[in-house]
Amino acid sequence: MNYRGMIGSLLYLTASKPDIMFNVCLYARCQFDPKKSHPKAVKRVFRYLAGPTNLGMFYEKHNNFTLAGFFDIDYVGDRGERKSTNGGSPWMVLHHFLENCLISWTSNKQNSIALSTTEAEYILTVGCFSQLLWIKYQLEDYSSLESNIPIFCDNTSAINLSKNPIQHSKAKNIEKRYHFIHDYVQKGIFDIKFIDTNHQWGDIFTKTLAKEWFTFLRNHLRLKSILEWFLHASSYFVFICS
Repeated sequence: MNYRGMIGSLLYLTASKPDIMFNVCLYARCQFDPKKSHPKAVKRVFRYLAGPTNLGMFYEKHNNFTLAGFFDIDYVGDRGERKSTNGGSPWMVLHHFLENCLISWTSNKQNSIALSTTEAEYILTVGCFSQLLWIKYQLEDYSSLESNIPIFCDNTSAINLSKNPIQHSKAKNIEKRYHFIHDYVQKGIFDIKFIDTNHQWGDIFTKTLAKEWFTFLRNHLRLKSILEWFLHASSYFVFICS
C-alpha cells in the first residue's frame, strides 16, 4: 500500500479511534512529498492499532443531556510554517462531550499565523463555539438544554478576551469576525471556564505524549477494553470499535 493509501485508511479509522487523530493528521500533511521516515512513522500507527485491538468507545444511557466543550492548542506546533495545531471535542478538546461521552473531535493546523498563544486560543474558540452551537440546535429537537454551556480553556487571557474584546490590548490585531464569541458569552449561552493544564484532556489531540499520560487520557476518552465494559453491559447501549 502506498503512503496516501495508508493515510486514507487511517483517516477512516479516526471516526472511532480518537486516540490516533493527532498522529494521523500530522502525517497526512506530508502526502505530497513524503520522506523515507514518514512511511515508517505511519507503520508505527498500524502496529499500535494491532496491539489494543479490543478497545472501543461506549456511550451510556441518559435521560438528560449535558453538553460541554474543551479545546487546547500547541502554539507554533509547526516549526516550519510557525502555525499552531488545534485540538478539540462537547464534554471534551476542539473536542466535545455529551454526558461525559466524547461525540466530536478534531485536530488540525490553523490557517493563519497567530502572534501569541492568547490569539491562537481565541481564534480556536470560534471553531469550538460553532460546533457546539450546531450540536445544541440538533439536541433541542430531542431534549431541552440549559444555557451556560461550559467551555474549558487553560489560557486566562483568552478567557478575558472573549468576555471583553474591545478593551483588551491583545485584541488589536485580531480580525473582527472572531469577536462574535463575545455576544454568545454575554447572552449566557456559553460560559468559558478556566481549567488547569494538568486536566486539559485536549493534549492527546495536539502533541506527542509520554506513554503513561497518553494512556490516562485515552481512558478518559472512554476508550477501554470491550471485556471491561461488557461487565457493566446493562449501563451502556452503544459500543463502537474498528
